[in-house]
Amino acid sequence: MELERGSLPKDLISEPSPSLPKDFPPELIPKNICEVEFFDLLRCTYQDGAQMTCPKEFKQFLECKRERDLKLFNALQKWEIQRVKDHTPPMQQMYKQGLQNKINRLTEAVSVMPTNFWYLHKRQRYETDIEQLQWRLFNLNKYV
Repeated sequence: MELERGSLPKDLISEPSPSLPKDFPPELIPKNICEVEFFDLLRCTYQDGAQMTCPKEFKQFLECKRERDLKLFNALQKWEIQRVKDHTPPMQQMYKQGLQNKINRLTEAVSVMPTNFWYLHKRQRYETDIEQLQWRLFNLNKYV
């Protein structure tokens, strides 16, 4: 992504963060969740006007966010694979089927969701969740 004067707020959500399972252990979440970088970006933005015209702060936040998300994805993968390996084969299949059911529900929800501007972010979030669930299911099928 080109980081130049005039970057827009929508660019901040163009790379969605992972959606974590409800029972994901909080101690596996990285300590630095990029608050400092985000507040630096906000501070600069408010000082510089309505447009995001803070390429240095924008870049620092995106780099921090990418590193944080990579750590989260790696932690999620290791945790989930070990968690499912600890179950009996029938329970492993039930867990995988639960992920597939979530994919199916979200896919159905996206297919009937209005395509207008007001649903844009929700549609993106659902589509991202579908991709992440597919990735998780792929890894479980590969390693378990």
